Amino acid sequence: MYKIRRTFKASASSPSTIKKSRWQKYKDSLLVKGTRAEKMLEEKAMKERKRRLRHKNVLVDSAIKKDVKKTKQNPNNDWLHKIIIKTQVPPSLPLPASSATETITDDAIAADKMPEILQIGGYKPVVEDVMPDDTVVRTNAPLIIRHPTRIVVADASGSGKSTWIEKLLLHRQDCFDVPHKEIVWFYNLETAVKSHMDKLPGVQFHKVFVLSSKHMKSVIDQAQYIVHMKSAQDARQIQTLAGQIYGKHGNRFAMWAMNYAFGGSDHAYLVFDMHSKSKGWQRLRAQVFPGECNLLFVKKGTMLDKEFYEKNV
Repeated sequence: MYKIRRTFKASASSPSTIKKSRWQKYKDSLLVKGTRAEKMLEEKAMKERKRRLRHKNVLVDSAIKKDVKKTKQNPNNDWLHKIIIKTQVPPSLPLPASSATETITDDAIAADKMPEILQIGGYKPVVEDVMPDDTVVRTNAPLIIRHPTRIVVADASGSGKSTWIEKLLLHRQDCFDVPHKEIVWFYNLETAVKSHMDKLPGVQFHKVFVLSSKHMKSVIDQAQYIVHMKSAQDARQIQTLAGQIYGKHGNRFAMWAMNYAFGGSDHAYLVFDMHSKSKGWQRLRAQVFPGECNLLFVKKGTMLDKEFYEKNV
């Protein structure tokens, strides 16, 4: 009887002991799992940092080896002649005062001249603005607009859109492949065209009342020529458009072209030629009117730049 009672007391006290030990085990397991998860995250982050560091070192080593190889092959830096500018620096984009008296030709362009060429109109470039190795700037490459066509001139108010259209109509005999006998200009704000009415003889002006439409997005998507005027909001738009034309590697090329073209004037612009009959190397231009430099920006390494080199280099 004594043994039975003793066993009963032990069994009565045992459930609390079992529950407590299970709860303690559960808490310990949570702590262990949390510690393991933290360790796994730390190890993963460490591996990612090491991978990025190795990738960065590989890129730096490959760039150094590439430059050393080019320097050994061409000690006089002749390889820079094809990368920078094929002719003289455009006269409408002056150099700084320190180098304004120098005559820069193909033979005079070298590595030490490169920062001076990029300082257009007092603009001091940063590292990202240095001309990429896959860029060629060519002058005297006029734009011939194919008729019929759809041209979109887009940007903020006061950026020079109406002035650009006025220049286009004044030089329409040189800018279009087909002469125009009659021109009609539709507008909705008289203040936007009042200063241009007397300067454009032979152009009919008609006022309309439609300010905007839900179809404007489709009009922009179907445009064959898009003109981006200089403004503070153009960087993102030009990057997006360049990504659509040149792919994921076209952002740096387009940003350098934007800094080059926008550095010399407050009313500068870039022209994207997306006509189906235009070649792949004719997509990006600046200063397209007669009397200007007619700049053409060519991205090397694309599928259609072989024809450009066969014709122009």
